[in-house]
Amino acid sequence: MPTLGKRIKELRREKGLLQDDLAREIGVSKGTVSVWERDARKPEYDTLQQLCEYFQVNLGYLLGEDVDRALIQPSDDDLARWEKEDDQQILVGFVRRFLKLSPDMQDVVKQTLLAAYKFDKRRGALQNVGDEEIGEIAEKISDSEYWKTLDQDE
Repeated sequence: MPTLGKRIKELRREKGLLQDDLAREIGVSKGTVSVWERDARKPEYDTLQQLCEYFQVNLGYLLGEDVDRALIQPSDDDLARWEKEDDQQILVGFVRRFLKLSPDMQDVVKQTLLAAYKFDKRRGALQNVGDEEIGEIAEKISDSEYWKTLDQDE
């Protein structure tokens, strides 16, 4: 099975690069590339990602696994869905924390939110949110298992 070092060397040579050239492209020293290729040391995770992007290969392939080497890029639809899920998780966490506040602090948050809403409405900056999205968020708020995962963040 190929090693990480052998894969880096193979990919570098495919591009016709010297160790010095790859080092310059990635922002490390020639000596660092040399120790990677000899499997004396491994790159940090961020550098592994950078190498994958530079060589257009996936991480499994770079690490020596017997897998298709193509770098798999998420689709625009996947990226949008992940962003929406992240936004929903943040909102659910916000609602949960709001509900834990004292009644006085809940009033402060309500007044602040109302003022912000009116401000954006006057500017024409309100965003469209569909009933489907509100339903998904409400479902997460009522899911007791979901709350347990949020408790781990506190």
